[in-house]
Amino acid sequence: MAEFDQIEVLLVDPNPKIREHVETVVREAGFSKLRLGTTLEDIKNGIDEATPDFLLCGADFPEGDICETLVMLRHGVVGDNPFLSIAILSRDAGSQKALDALEWGADFALGVPTNANELRQHMETHFETRHPFIV
Repeated sequence: MAEFDQIEVLLVDPNPKIREHVETVVREAGFSKLRLGTTLEDIKNGIDEATPDFLLCGADFPEGDICETLVMLRHGVVGDNPFLSIAILSRDAGSQKALDALEWGADFALGVPTNANELRQHMETHFETRHPFIV
């Protein structure tokens, strides 16, 4: 089982209920280094300030399209690690917005609500099978 207490997580979602729920789940899963945000700009600023190991972000932002931000991340326009692990949060992991985010650079989609065991399982599988993203 992977140890997550040293992994830095940036959690950004405009919906306060989703953000609070996922924050609780992330902490229960063993992640202790956690930064929070609410906007696409928080993603960009949070990554530019100190690139996290893992980005958990919503699929739906009122101010713009997450896919544009994902492209900027994957092409090094934002941050210094185009291989950053990214999960999209969505009430429906099969929604068009979540599927678009997967197509444009997210590693996996996570349905919300979720629980600590499900998050740990996704993360362990992701880290064990991760292949470098080709830009």
